[in-house]
Amino acid sequence: MQSVEATRRQINNKLRVLGVVVNCKDSHKIKIEDYHFDSLTEVYPNEVFDSVITSSVKVSEARSFNKSVRQHAPNSVQAKQFLDLTSEYLEKVGG
Repeated sequence: MQSVEATRRQINNKLRVLGVVVNCKDSHKIKIEDYHFDSLTEVYPNEVFDSVITSSVKVSEARSFNKSVRQHAPNSVQAKQFLDLTSEYLEKVGG
């Protein structure tokens, strides 16, 4: 959030953060990732989106083919996660 404040002061005083998106999270239970996620939600309880994008080969493949995950692997877990994130975003902005 320090970089947001610096950007706000130097470039755009109207800049505001809608939320924090957790992505590339390992879908396996890894204690250190859980610790960081829990810490993030403690420090920014209202800013962290509920939707989390887990890491996947499909996400990397989509990026290398210059496609969205929905285009490359529409039935993947990550495609659903991006849809969930989109819905959550639209709720926050009133869309």
